[in-house]
Amino acid sequence: MDTIEQIGAEPSSGQILHPGSRKLFSIWEATRSERAYPRREDLEMVGMSEIMPDLVIIERDNLRQTFRYRLAGTRVCQLFGHNLTTTDALAGWDNFEANVIRKHFGETLADFQPTLIRMRLQTDTDQTVAVEFLGLPVQARGSDRMQIMGGLFTFRPVSRLGHNAIKSRDLLAIRSIWTEHRNAENKPRNPPRPFRVIDGGLRATS
Repeated sequence: MDTIEQIGAEPSSGQILHPGSRKLFSIWEATRSERAYPRREDLEMVGMSEIMPDLVIIERDNLRQTFRYRLAGTRVCQLFGHNLTTTDALAGWDNFEANVIRKHFGETLADFQPTLIRMRLQTDTDQTVAVEFLGLPVQARGSDRMQIMGGLFTFRPVSRLGHNAIKSRDLLAIRSIWTEHRNAENKPRNPPRPFRVIDGGLRATS
């Protein structure tokens, strides 16, 4: 795997597949209103109890040039078979895929555009699990620092997998979601980016 093919129509929130991802995106959109991003404490005050176990907070680790889980929900930790809090969010990916994800996470923090990822996980019991990850820019509680609030949603109930760990993962598709907001000069920010499908992975439908 050494190439990324760019395909598909102009990004839109309509390409978000999982109901949990759509719920998180809708809450984020409604809470930020006309701003580029909401404050994390504002999001935590709205009705997200149902999807809380699927949420993570990711921060940039400038020292190690990576991203780390600041917090990870119980269902996410159950999926991966261990507590993810403080661990490297890019661990387990090969160098090519990690660099692609790192680039998109960096753009989410710099350009305030959500990142949508589709991946395929393989468990230690040889089960395949399709996963959708939605990463959204938020302002850290009591700080100007930016974080990524992510939702990692499986298309199979984690509680029924009966596994202990994830043994491999494949990045199927990744893209930014274009959201309308304006900068301090009241000018639109960067143009939308196309859907990227990872060569060798399954194509996501548009």
